[in-house]
Amino acid sequence: MATLLERADKIKDWNKAKCKQKDSGFHDTDVGTGKPRSPQNRGLPAIRDHVVAFHGRWEHTLVGDCATRVLTALTKYAADKLAALADLATDSDTRLAIINAKNYSEKGLTGSNLVIRNAEWNSVVFALNEIGIGVTVADEKESPALSEDECPR
Repeated sequence: MATLLERADKIKDWNKAKCKQKDSGFHDTDVGTGKPRSPQNRGLPAIRDHVVAFHGRWEHTLVGDCATRVLTALTKYAADKLAALADLATDSDTRLAIINAKNYSEKGLTGSNLVIRNAEWNSVVFALNEIGIGVTVADEKESPALSEDECPR
């Protein structure tokens, strides 16, 4: 059974391969004329640049460089947005995102993992969307979805 780090690397490789494959719905030239429109052509991060998170029963786990990248981004987000908490006009989604970003930046990594409780996951994704970091989510239990023969070359 592969570790989460090995699985994350495999998913990131698959994402990068999909971005190189024309008409996959992820290539830079997939602009929606009779074919799927790629995320980057809809103002979203390309999947080749996504971090990988694993969804478990109680939490989402990011491993290795994905964990480090997200923690660094959340720390910067919390520092940049902290003044917005004092502004009563700041909407509740942004307030939650700032509070959770601050909490996780103070908590730090568990080993080389960043573990985010499911109850706080949406606000963390809200913050990551504002920062411009996309997330590919996979089940923490291994599945055959990315078998060798399904991976694009």
